[in-house]
Amino acid sequence: MIVIGIIGKSGSGKTTILNYLKDKGYAVFNSDKKVKELYLLKEIEEKLRNLFSNSEKLSLEELITGSLQKDGSVLLQVESIIHPLIEEEIKKFINKNEGKNIFLEVPLLYEAGLDKYCDKVIMVDVDDDVREKRLKERKNYDIVKILDKRQLDISIKRKKVDYILKNDQTTKRLISNLEQMLKSERLL
Repeated sequence: MIVIGIIGKSGSGKTTILNYLKDKGYAVFNSDKKVKELYLLKEIEEKLRNLFSNSEKLSLEELITGSLQKDGSVLLQVESIIHPLIEEEIKKFINKNEGKNIFLEVPLLYEAGLDKYCDKVIMVDVDDDVREKRLKERKNYDIVKILDKRQLDISIKRKKVDYILKNDQTTKRLISNLEQMLKSERLL
């Protein structure tokens, strides 16, 4: 059993890799999906809504998005509620999948101290112009720019990770690079 973290900025290709791994039968944890699930829990929604005034008129996602656009510091408050819950979910996921090879997609793996659960870490890296082009096609482009500021500098991450998968070309090339990495770890 090995636990491998997957990190990278929004638009780098983490989801592409995660979908490939899931299709191949690996146990995969998608933190973005889990956060959205947590937002739906009444108890969590109440805690988050208590951070904001006039919160009853908007959906939780609209509320957080709007607040982030006005004041980026609200992100730390949201993270103080969400990150401990994500950590618990990761522990449960690892226990549930004991004996399997596990991939954890957590963009803020190092920032949240969750790298302690990983034996190895992969960073999906992409040139800024390619990434910008991808991101501009998304509806949440402004929020992504705010969230980017929360991540460690890319040069620091490059020094910490075990593998860097470049994603400046085709999806086929990215998957080929991933398969080479999996073979080197004897996972494919």
